[in-house]
Amino acid sequence: MGGMEAATALQLLRAKQNAYYIQAVQEALQAEEQRKQKLRKACKQEAKWLEKQFAGERSADRDRLLHIQEDHALLLNAKIAEWKATGGVVKLAPEAASDQQRTQRHKEKTHRATFSKDTLDRLAAPRAPTAKAEEAGAYRLMK
Repeated sequence: MGGMEAATALQLLRAKQNAYYIQAVQEALQAEEQRKQKLRKACKQEAKWLEKQFAGERSADRDRLLHIQEDHALLLNAKIAEWKATGGVVKLAPEAASDQQRTQRHKEKTHRATFSKDTLDRLAAPRAPTAKAEEAGAYRLMK
């Protein structure tokens, strides 16, 4: 397997990010369906209390999806800038051994990024929960 064009790597990263986002949306939809079922089974008094709780959960779900979109956009822009700076070619890690066979002069001329498929998978997911999401979760627990 030779070098991967930046456009191909970009498409792969976008596809993985989209798959991750779709999974998050599906989880949010499943959670909403569970909320609806709980509301149907609840008495009037409990339904009011549940509705308040669910409003917070819905807000947290929206925030999570928004943060995923923001993280993906930032990562995508950073990777595009990095790939442009490295000559527009992304090398996959297994090819690193064949790179060592090239001459030193050629290595000095080209500075290309090296990514494994696992790295691209990891990059598709947001790096860490944001402080806002953590605060929202802690706030709900305190209620």
